[in-house]
Amino acid sequence: MVTPFRKGGKDPRPLKILLVSDFPLMRIGLASLLVKESGYAVAAECGTAEEAISIVRRSHLDIVVLDLSLRTNLGLDLVRELKAADGNLKILVTSVHEDTLYAGMALSAGAMAYVNRNIAPQEVLSALQEIVAGQIFLSPHIAQKMLGKVAGVPANGSTTPLDELSERELEIFEMIGKGWTTRRISHRLSISVHTVETYRERLRSKLGIKNSVELSFRAIVWVLMNG
Repeated sequence: MVTPFRKGGKDPRPLKILLVSDFPLMRIGLASLLVKESGYAVAAECGTAEEAISIVRRSHLDIVVLDLSLRTNLGLDLVRELKAADGNLKILVTSVHEDTLYAGMALSAGAMAYVNRNIAPQEVLSALQEIVAGQIFLSPHIAQKMLGKVAGVPANGSTTPLDELSERELEIFEMIGKGWTTRRISHRLSISVHTVETYRERLRSKLGIKNSVELSFRAIVWVLMNG
């Protein structure tokens, strides 16, 4: 069931937010929080991926707050589908998982914020403020874990595997960290998709990375540290 538009505060042009979670109490809690904020309005609420995509396609929304643990859909897939439906959409992901891999994958899929579902209300507002300003936001605990897991950071000031990358390899590594697809990188650099895949293989080899997911994770953390 989709809840009708509910305006929050006195701002005549609040940012319109869609709440997506199959836990009604979570949606009620977030709506109660946001209705007190003058800059936001809960435009709609829903509990399935299908409803979320339909709402985004027919409505002009600014933000989606998405629970990653939808029982009927993989939340990461929904992040990608929502971004495909509206490239300007800002997505804040909530999750019970504090694993840094989930956070990295959510950002790679197109989310701009990743927070634990049980965080304090003020942290949700902080996350919204950051993504509205165009910044990435992570719960402090998760951010600290991500930064602490950056492989190859030396303790004695010596060189790291990243120092061995060519200028073009580092450029592609950064693009991966910003969530760019292989095809987008190919178009931006005027090289073939096959060539981009070759560069990705070189990056995995030079950095000692096993698969594409880990490559994306490492790249995202690097961008967060150097952005």
